[in-house]
Amino acid sequence: MYQVSRVTFKNTRNLSPFSVTYRNRVYHDQGKLQTALNKNRADSERVEVLANVFPSFLFAVAAFVSWTTMMRFVEEERTNIGTLKALGYSNDAIAIKFLLYSTSAAILDVILGISFGSRSYPISSSRPI
Repeated sequence: MYQVSRVTFKNTRNLSPFSVTYRNRVYHDQGKLQTALNKNRADSERVEVLANVFPSFLFAVAAFVSWTTMMRFVEEERTNIGTLKALGYSNDAIAIKFLLYSTSAAILDVILGISFGSRSYPISSSRPI
């Protein structure tokens, strides 16, 4: 992507654009400007790397939170599990209860995340296609 910017150097205000002094000051200031742009480019590349890692980190945190919640849910439902076993339900039937609960929550969250997240945080890229 190409961008155009207009730069004015204050230290060349009263000089003739055809003088050697003017040319030397402009070359000097262009060098300083190029150095600053290169530093900004390096900083933006670091931010880009961080932006690529950040969603994976958030996904891992969400997975751990979900796993912890489901483990706590199973612990709290231990007496109900015992009651269901005493009534003759199989281990598979009891496991299906928890799997349906967790799967329905995951599917609902994915649908909500895609529908609202894509509107709230549009994906943009600075690279040309």
